[in-house]
Amino acid sequence: SNRTSQRIPGAWGLWWRWVPFRQEFGRCSCIDKGSDFIQQKALGKIEVIPKSSSCDHVEIIATLKPTGEQKCLNPNSKWVRKMVTTLIKKR
Repeated sequence: SNRTSQRIPGAWGLWWRWVPFRQEFGRCSCIDKGSDFIQQKALGKIEVIPKSSSCDHVEIIATLKPTGEQKCLNPNSKWVRKMVTTLIKKR
C-alpha cells in the first residue's frame, strides 16, 4: 500500500495520513460504523481510507495517544466530518 503522512500545524497537533489504497484480507478494516466522537486531546493520528474494491465505504481510523489504540470513527458523524474537513483545509 502507498502511504503518505503530513504534519498538520496548529492546536490539533495531528498526523494526517492519507492512504490512497489499502487491501487487507479483502475486506474493510472497521467491523462496525465506528465512534461518533473522541476527545480531541486523545487523538494522535487520523487515517482516511477511501472506498476500494475491498471495502465499499470510506473508513476513518484514529490512533489514540498515548496508548496507540486504534478506533474507527463514523464517517457519517457530523463531528467526524467537521474534523476531517478542518484537517483537509489546513493541509
